[in-house]
Amino acid sequence: MLLDKLLLVEFDNVEVLYLKAIILNDLQRYDETIEYYDKFLAIDPTDVDGLLNKGSILDGINKHDEG
Repeated sequence: MLLDKLLLVEFDNVEVLYLKAIILNDLQRYDETIEYYDKFLAIDPTDVDGLLNKGSILDGINKHDEG
């Protein structure tokens, strides 16, 4: 996947991390999605969209205590 190649070079690129999380979510790979939102939020912890998306996913897979 092109995004994986980009992350090898630009591992802290928030746009690429966010896009990867969205794609993984669309593929219903929720644990991986959360990992990428965590990486994204470690760089930009106040991003409202990232926080809401991660919270929504955690709610959807009944991991409320991790939100």
